[in-house]
Amino acid sequence: MNKSTITTIYSASIALLSLFFSCRKAEYVPVPQGEPVPVEEVTQTLGAFLDRPGYTLFKAMWEKSHLNDSLAAWGTKQPLTVFVPSDEAVSAAGYSAASIAARSAEELDSLLLYHIVTTRLDPEVLTPKLGNFKATTKLQGPYRRYVFSSEAPYVYEHYIGFTAENLIINGKPVGRFAGEAFSHGMLIPVERFLIRPSKYTIEVLEEDPRFSIFLEVLRHNDDGYRSVNRKTLPWLSFDGTSFVTGQPRIRSLTLLVPTNEAFMEAGFPDAASIIRLNGRAPFNGFSGIQVSDSVLTYHQWGRHYYEGNWRNSTDSNPLIFFSNDLNNEMLGGYLVGRQTFSQPAYPVPFEFFQSEGRVSLRLKGSQQEPAEIVEPDILTLNGPLHAVNRLFVPDGFNLDY
Repeated sequence: MNKSTITTIYSASIALLSLFFSCRKAEYVPVPQGEPVPVEEVTQTLGAFLDRPGYTLFKAMWEKSHLNDSLAAWGTKQPLTVFVPSDEAVSAAGYSAASIAARSAEELDSLLLYHIVTTRLDPEVLTPKLGNFKATTKLQGPYRRYVFSSEAPYVYEHYIGFTAENLIINGKPVGRFAGEAFSHGMLIPVERFLIRPSKYTIEVLEEDPRFSIFLEVLRHNDDGYRSVNRKTLPWLSFDGTSFVTGQPRIRSLTLLVPTNEAFMEAGFPDAASIIRLNGRAPFNGFSGIQVSDSVLTYHQWGRHYYEGNWRNSTDSNPLIFFSNDLNNEMLGGYLVGRQTFSQPAYPVPFEFFQSEGRVSLRLKGSQQEPAEIVEPDILTLNGPLHAVNRLFVPDGFNLDY
């Protein structure tokens, strides 16, 4: 076979293959079904929305701030949601036209950035769900957040839930979950001005006289742990969880804080009386925890009973719970810490009760009277606090000195 014949056969083969694959391609092109769905162009702007009656004060804040420039710089690739409080909500938070005019643009920036989250919350798409999901705001703070043994800039967050009737932000109902699309995402009117936390947990406890016994006992026990072994035991201590004043690293944790009345109801009129429990079994520095902490640890979700929760953060689950999270359906099977080679999984130790909008809880299987949350959702930089009116004392635990 000469070269010319080979070339002819090769060219014919290529032509046949091309014809075959072109037929196959045409064969599998899907037949159009129905008419194309038109994409509705969003023409709504934030400025036009704020021109409506009822948003005069928020509009004054926005126009004096740098947020119009920020919106332009962010562009539209990452959808946002802006929570827009009504005039009544802004006034209830203590702001008036005069006080807004007296504030700097930078001050107003920080107030407004806390009302913007970096996700699109569309009421027509999202359905009511159990518990909350975390949404990151556009506001950063001059702190460091401690996450899984590393540090990251502190970014303010909202924990958002919704029911068929209400949108809930950080445990508080803020009105109906309804909104409108705008050029950068969604605008959602709210009936509460969102006030960012500005204090650490330790600062809130120090400033509230209701919690003086709890704070004194924790600090006394912390000193005991550190005096035995500063290097290996800080995970046991309260201050070891980075709740100290001025500490630049912030660990997140919800505390169930017993009031002084809770201690008194259990028979402890002051901090010294419960600290005396420690004398029953002095802490040796190698195993166990101090006797009083065997009760108080339940106010920190029983974390002392799961060592991995603080020695190895990757074994633990987040412990940030707002009041609308506190129910058996949400937390009945939730794990404080996962199973490891050295220890079993440790579930949330409580059962929850709801009555007339109030939440109470007790240790699972306990016959004790449930502790009522007398003040829920106290915001701190570390996470929410819930004030409770009883100690979580296990059945059979001896409270004698």
